[in-house]
Amino acid sequence: MKKNIFFVKLFAILILLALTSCSGGGGGGEGEGSSRSGRTTKTAIRVIHSSVDAVPLGLVSNGVFLNKFDYLGESEFYDVAEGANALTLVTGDRVSQAIKSLSIDALKSTEYTLFAYGAERDREFRVEVLPEPVLRPEDGMSRVQVLHGLSDVSSINFTIGTEGSRSVAFGKTSGFIDLPVGTYPVTITGSRGNLLGSLNVNLENRGEATVVVAGKVDYNFISFKVYQDLD
Repeated sequence: MKKNIFFVKLFAILILLALTSCSGGGGGGEGEGSSRSGRTTKTAIRVIHSSVDAVPLGLVSNGVFLNKFDYLGESEFYDVAEGANALTLVTGDRVSQAIKSLSIDALKSTEYTLFAYGAERDREFRVEVLPEPVLRPEDGMSRVQVLHGLSDVSSINFTIGTEGSRSVAFGKTSGFIDLPVGTYPVTITGSRGNLLGSLNVNLENRGEATVVVAGKVDYNFISFKVYQDLD
């Protein structure tokens, strides 16, 4: 058991070295990065990979390989056809090695995020489909959501700026919050009020930001990633 934990911790350290990160508040092993992904007005899909010990995930839609997604790595939207989409998450670019299969009835002008979360070692790897109709904030405004992928924590609470505290269940989203353009402090706590970390999020004009909280508390490893989705 100790040997397994050692290798998972080593894997976590290698991830932190690969991510663009800086230290935050709370437990050890925290990181903060930022990633931009192009927006689209078409029906589109992406993967946000927050499963701390899972292999890189490839996405296949209706038999077409779209791309490979690393843990908290780049996550662009890819156009897909409206209507029935048979989706398969595979090991990296090995399309024959299916990990998870699902289907969606893709709607017009809707973006879909496949949110992969949960520790594979604990057999809790899951995928949540998060649909979001394409809505552009008004000039001078922006939107932000928080995704909870931190293993061993059933729910997290967060505050952003002077907004009141909000709760997010494991594997879920807070939903988008509309705020004026600016840079906001975000504080993440556990359900008992224990500090998990803090970071600053830049909300750009008419943009959308997605804050992902990931890692595994039992290994003292907590990561943050901010995805900026811009026109």
